[in-house]
Amino acid sequence: MDRPIPEDAHIKDAVAATVASEEAIKKVCFEHLQPGPFQFTDIFGLAIGKRALGLSSGYRLMVEQANSICALPLVRMQLDTVLRLYAGFFAPDHREFCKHVFGGAQINRMKSFDGVKMTDRFLVEKISLRNPWMSTVYNETSGYVHFSGKHMLSLFNVDGNSNFQVVIGDRDFGKDAQYYIEPTRCIHHLNLLIEFGLRDWFGRMCRLDGRVPDADEFWRSQNDTPSGDAA
Repeated sequence: MDRPIPEDAHIKDAVAATVASEEAIKKVCFEHLQPGPFQFTDIFGLAIGKRALGLSSGYRLMVEQANSICALPLVRMQLDTVLRLYAGFFAPDHREFCKHVFGGAQINRMKSFDGVKMTDRFLVEKISLRNPWMSTVYNETSGYVHFSGKHMLSLFNVDGNSNFQVVIGDRDFGKDAQYYIEPTRCIHHLNLLIEFGLRDWFGRMCRLDGRVPDADEFWRSQNDTPSGDAA
């Protein structure tokens, strides 16, 4: 798996890395599409990939349009994609889980293998054990989904002398391209988690015999070593 974008990266390089992460997700999905029986677990994983690609490319388009009001909620939605993917790993019966999700069941009402409802908070805390930054991103980006003080603050453009302008319009005003580096780093890192998670999901959770190999066993067979970002 590729590495996260460094903090001092230029926005053009960050966007290029994000495009590459989308291609990696697409590659994993296409490689899994083989003739043969199609299970709910396959549908679940491929739908995760499709959603991830749509959100990531949509985010990039909004950055090009300098529209952070629309771009930033997409980071939160991509984080939601990560949470839903890993909920499948935490379910006591991943095949039944996928079947129920396909049928319209709400994941936040379903229970994990340890009997706890898989709410957003539960999933964030679970995944944050190995990815501590997830909790911060969840809290920060949730304020962009529902109307909040963040939207009220976006109304103002403040200079270094405490003077401000009121900005009305569909584009950000007075923001250079580097303004988008941090959310771009976030969505890229989320894409890496999705790509890795899908490789794990397709490799271990979509077997026709229903057996789920141990993660270490599976990755040894792939001659790969899972990074600390895996769930």
